[in-house]
Amino acid sequence: MSVLVTGAAGFVGFHVTRALLARGERVLGVDRLDDPALSAARLARLEKLEGFGFSRADLSVPGALEKAAAESEIERVVHLAGRAGLRGADGPSLVRDNVLAQAQVLAFCRERGVTHLMHASSSAVYGGPGAAPAPVSAYGATKRRAEILARAAVEAGGPPTTSLRYFTLYGPWSRPDTAAWLFTEAILAGRPVRLHGHGRMRRSFTFAADAAAATLTALDHPPPDAHGIRYAVADVRHPVTAGLEDFVTALEMLLGRRALRERVPAVRGEFVTDAPEEGGQGWPRPVPSHDAPTGIQDGLARFVAWYLDSGRAIAGGLTSPAAD
Repeated sequence: MSVLVTGAAGFVGFHVTRALLARGERVLGVDRLDDPALSAARLARLEKLEGFGFSRADLSVPGALEKAAAESEIERVVHLAGRAGLRGADGPSLVRDNVLAQAQVLAFCRERGVTHLMHASSSAVYGGPGAAPAPVSAYGATKRRAEILARAAVEAGGPPTTSLRYFTLYGPWSRPDTAAWLFTEAILAGRPVRLHGHGRMRRSFTFAADAAAATLTALDHPPPDAHGIRYAVADVRHPVTAGLEDFVTALEMLLGRRALRERVPAVRGEFVTDAPEEGGQGWPRPVPSHDAPTGIQDGLARFVAWYLDSGRAIAGGLTSPAAD
């Protein structure tokens, strides 16, 4: 039996797939391979590992997932494919990749009788501190719609399902449009670091390896039966928020250079704080990982080492080997 991981060549999918393989699981990875450089480099690393198989597919196309997994016995599904980010994505593409693809995955899971489906949601469903999801961006709205579809599928007899709300992720193998990458690139080039929200934003910066460990913990514990419904929502986040200024200061120390700060208003649809401190009211408890959560100093040190060694070369289309 295999674990199906969609988006296996993506940022989160790569780390989750590698963690599954490291503990001896068989994994079928499915990905559309949108990024010609980083996706290919991640996939090349995974294909060297025992127990990994791969099929290229666009999950929003009816029947594509069934075709991709036709030769595999699938026991559990970790659905991590989707359109990421609050900026630069139009409404139709967000609906296609975050909602229509979700509907195809839900149908597949029911037909194949999987024992546990987990899918990637986002802190963007909250829209800001509050007791209930109230997304204020198109991205957050599509992620919330994916959650609603997931619960409805469980109510209709689908498999136990967990919606994982990932918070601000960073680490090696991240995308070039993430904060750690953009800030590092700007500092090294002597360009201003754009601090949205005039630098007052706080985020639950969550190291990718911690997120992967938490994902595996959740995968191993399907939601219990609650009045006939086996559905759960959980946050995947560092339990303590940090400011953008803290993030930039850590990078300055690691790179040995001062950052030029440009404080600009928040982008419409973003919020100043993405999570309360541990114990906040009305929010799901974070999924624990097996180890203490990684602080931004240690996490950014690992990101910077990877970026300087090979990350920027890969993103530039080069083929130098990538460090862990």
